This record gives sequence, C-alpha cells and structure tokens, in this order.
Amino acid sequence: MTQLDVPATTTPPDLPDRRRRPRAETVRVFVLRVLLLVVILGVWQWVGGLSSHNQFFYSQPTEIVASLGTLLTSGTFWVDLRYTMIETLLGFLIGGVAGVVIGFALAFSRTAYRVIDPIMNALNCLPRIALSSLFILWFGLGMESKIALAISLVFFPLFLNAYRGATTVDADHVLLMHTFRASRLELVRKITLPATAPWVITGAKLGMAQALGGAIIGEIIASQHGLGAALNTDAQAFATGEEFAILLVLIVIALIFNGVFTVLENRTSAWR
Repeated sequence: MTQLDVPATTTPPDLPDRRRRPRAETVRVFVLRVLLLVVILGVWQWVGGLSSHNQFFYSQPTEIVASLGTLLTSGTFWVDLRYTMIETLLGFLIGGVAGVVIGFALAFSRTAYRVIDPIMNALNCLPRIALSSLFILWFGLGMESKIALAISLVFFPLFLNAYRGATTVDADHVLLMHTFRASRLELVRKITLPATAPWVITGAKLGMAQALGGAIIGEIIASQHGLGAALNTDAQAFATGEEFAILLVLIVIALIFNGVFTVLENRTSAWR
C-alpha cells in the first residue's frame, strides 16, 4: 500500500486582500467625512466673515466654539441641561413603558385592537405640538407639561412597534411550541418577547429623539429653565453664536442616545 499524500491546508492568496478591503473602505469613508466637514466649516467661516450682516445672522464656527466654551463654564447651563434631561428621560420612560405594555397586550386580543384602532389612529394623526397649550393649562409651566408633551410623542412609536413585533412572530415557531405543549407563558417568554425586542428597540431609538424634541419645544413655548428656554432667550437677544452652541450640545446628546440604541439594535437584530 502506498501512503497517500494529504495536501496541506493553505490560505487562499487573496484572503488577506479581502480582509484589507473593509478596513481600507472604512478609512476612506472616514477621511472623506472629515474632509467634507472641514469644507463645510471653512465655507461657513468664510461666508460669515463677508459682512457684519452675515456674522450677525449666521455667526461663524470660531465664534460658536468660543460661545460653547463660555457656555460650558456657566452654572446656568448645567441647571438648564439637568432640567432638559429630566424631562426627556421621564417622558421617554413613562411614554415608552405605556406604549410597549398596551401594544403588547393588544397583540393578544385582535378584537380589542380593532375596537381601539380608530381612536389610536386619530390621536396619532393629531399634531402633538398643538396639545402643548392644553398641557400648560393642565400641568402648569413647570416640568410636568414638558414631560406630558414628551410622553405624547414617545407613546406611539413604541406602541406601534411593540404591537407589530408581537403580531409578526414566525408561525412555524409558534406551531413548534404548541407541538411541545408549551404553556402560554413559555410561548410569550421564549418566542414572542425575543421577536418583539428588536421592534421595541427600533421604536425606542425614534422615541428618544421625539422625547428630546418634545422637551425642547415645550421649554421654548413656556419655561424659565431648560435648554429650550435658553434658546428662546438667546433668540430674543440675537445671540446667534450662543444659539448654535446650544444646538451643538443638543446634537451631541442626540448622537449619544442614537449610538446607544444603535448598538442595542444591532445586537438584537438576529432575534427576529
């Protein structure tokens, strides 16, 4: 008998190139983004400095950075930030929990959903900003009216996503659980909840942005504290640089929230 030569396992010669391509593409996209940002800021700086009129209305990136430094060393900024964050987080938590619970519950009762669906559609179509005056009348000028506005904005994205996620469970998985004579609680815990979680996180990603926007809008309309109130004060004083500085802070806050929910969304996307 002759001994067979077993060929050694070798790595395809083009495999390192395949691994390099995603990294090179990532670096290229990052560099292009930085260049685009530099161009935008450069044009903005140039246009803002063309005349005193432009500088008054559009400010300049250098002035905005200086205003941001002054803002961060100001004690009132941190008080305003605390007010806005409390209103945003409480509005998100209360509206989100209510939306998920009601949406999840109605997924198990199609009759109840068909009864309440026209009311939900009517309320969802109503611009919630139009309710701000009523919220101020009902809850006053304090945090409560801003939290109520944030709740009204957060509720529907979470409600709709929770209902949709719970009603789009794979029928084969449900049939398999019934075959094994699983209880209703086991079906919900092992099939429905994991399938609904990605939908809820996607709705929460949108809901957090809505909550922040609701808190800011409520503060602009009527408030003595909060970043929205600071924006309103700066607008009345024609302090464009300070306004852009506050907007930059809001962008950073929104990006942080968005990044957190994006990570959660990516980790649970396979559960669908």
